[in-house]
Amino acid sequence: MSEEAKTETKTPVEPAKTGATDAQTVDEKKVSLNQEDVDRIVKSAVQSAEDRVRGDLYTKIRAKESEIEELKKSKMTETEVRKYKEEQLAMREKELAQKELSLAAVDALREANLKVDYRDFVLADTPEAIKEKIAKLKSLYQKDVESAVQEKFKEHGVTPGRGQPADQKGKIYTREQIKAMKPEDIQKILPDLQAAMQEGRIR
Repeated sequence: MSEEAKTETKTPVEPAKTGATDAQTVDEKKVSLNQEDVDRIVKSAVQSAEDRVRGDLYTKIRAKESEIEELKKSKMTETEVRKYKEEQLAMREKELAQKELSLAAVDALREANLKVDYRDFVLADTPEAIKEKIAKLKSLYQKDVESAVQEKFKEHGVTPGRGQPADQKGKIYTREQIKAMKPEDIQKILPDLQAAMQEGRIR
């Protein structure tokens, strides 16, 4: 046999298709990782488009309002035009005064150490009236807080300014109750607290 016959014809081996699924997984990870960025970009684009449309609409509305005003004025007599301008000026002054009163209310609430959220409840026609409302609100607020604190003390069997009632002897205490008590209140019920420790009445 010839040399050529002896050599077997070998079919070329195709490279193994390893990594195809790995590449696909990597691509999927990239997509899932970048989804937040895509969402942010889309949201930003939509927001800017909305802002642009809103701005255009506002400009067009203002232009139409100006046109309407001019048409009204053109049909008015000189006296009517003057009256109309006075009304517009009075309206703007009123809006400005309301903004100033709102700011005064915010400042007064901060001075009184109250939340700015109460602004709508204390608005009035003058800064003095606002301060009067704030003083009343603060007084009511403090009474409510004191009342709530008294109720909490009563729930825990302690009346501030007094010792523990006789019927509270043998009561079960919690560590939170004891921590919330004033030193003088603890002093008044100290014998019962000591007994409670020995008897396991402190939880």
